[in-house]
Amino acid sequence: LITYVFGFGAFYVLACVIIPRRSQKGLGAIAAYRFIFFRFRPEWWFWGAVFLARNLLFALASVVDPGNPYTSMIYLGVVSWSFLVAQCLCWPWRSNILNALDTIILFSMGLIVFC
Repeated sequence: LITYVFGFGAFYVLACVIIPRRSQKGLGAIAAYRFIFFRFRPEWWFWGAVFLARNLLFALASVVDPGNPYTSMIYLGVVSWSFLVAQCLCWPWRSNILNALDTIILFSMGLIVFC
């Protein structure tokens, strides 16, 4: 399981680093890895790696301090609102609807946890 999670994450980050350099040679490299880049605006092409990191951090909430649920809740709130700030500053999705939905979801998660 650890190999799968971190292996795919490493592949994803490596693709985010290598593909922009290879794209100058032709569009063949971009076509093979289109699933990584097509959801985000061109200036935020690497946001998929940030999105994977966000999901991993959310998944690790139960591991932070299993004996103390308040610590896990504060952790979830800090993670969600940290990524909310990044989301609002970058506005990375191609569609404004997706940007708005992601913003609302992150805000709601933080609000539910802190209130």
